[in-house]
Amino acid sequence: MFKKARFSDQAGQAMVELALITPLIILLILAIIDFGRIYSAQLVLSHAVRSGARAATVLDTSSLTPEDVIKEIRKVVNDDAQFITINSDDIDITNLPWPAGGNVTVDATYEVVLTAPIVEQVFGGSYEIESSVTMRRE
Repeated sequence: MFKKARFSDQAGQAMVELALITPLIILLILAIIDFGRIYSAQLVLSHAVRSGARAATVLDTSSLTPEDVIKEIRKVVNDDAQFITINSDDIDITNLPWPAGGNVTVDATYEVVLTAPIVEQVFGGSYEIESSVTMRRE
């Protein structure tokens, strides 16, 4: 009879410990997911900006106006940005017009909306990432 009483007391203790630790584990998992989303968006943004800079270096600009060149580069960046949507206003192309042998710089920013409650409060609801690539025109 004493063994049953001890066992039921321990089972109750385990349930209380589980109830106390479960919210912390869930918050930790959500924070890990948010940081993974930020890292993934950073990789995608870096690839898209690199593709835009590459397109700018090989683009034939002889028949295009500077506005058309900027639109074309922004289109390439948006097409290569898988899983994220970059506003055209957040993509900057500098050093236009550039001669052969000159440099072109493509910059872009993207705002990742956070979902984990603690992470959201620390970073203010969103986290802005940016990427910049400079390439020499061919």
